[in-house]
Amino acid sequence: MKDWQDRAARGDDWAHERLLSRPELSAETEPYWRSFTYLSRDRTYLSLSLGMAGGLKLPQPIPRESIRKEGNRRGYRGESLEDFTEIVAAIDDAFVQDDVLKQAAAAKAGAERARGRR
Repeated sequence: MKDWQDRAARGDDWAHERLLSRPELSAETEPYWRSFTYLSRDRTYLSLSLGMAGGLKLPQPIPRESIRKEGNRRGYRGESLEDFTEIVAAIDDAFVQDDVLKQAAAAKAGAERARGRR
């Protein structure tokens, strides 16, 4: 985020918009977000070719077992671990859904461009 702050300070409108769109996280919610971003590094993707329209690289959900392991590493146990797992999985589900919808819109636009070239 430091890079975005520097860019915003230099007058970069994109960086300024990104900073304004990011919510401030409370100390209570920060571990869930940090865990999600940490676990996202290990995310797998499904690649699909769409011929002349390009292709899709669809994110796959982070396995719940990986989320549970991260929760254990952070010290969550019992019911708190289950809550942790559900919260991080819900964040991940929203990410996957949003990314798939964006890619579908881009693929549709690519297909329409490819049709126009014929």
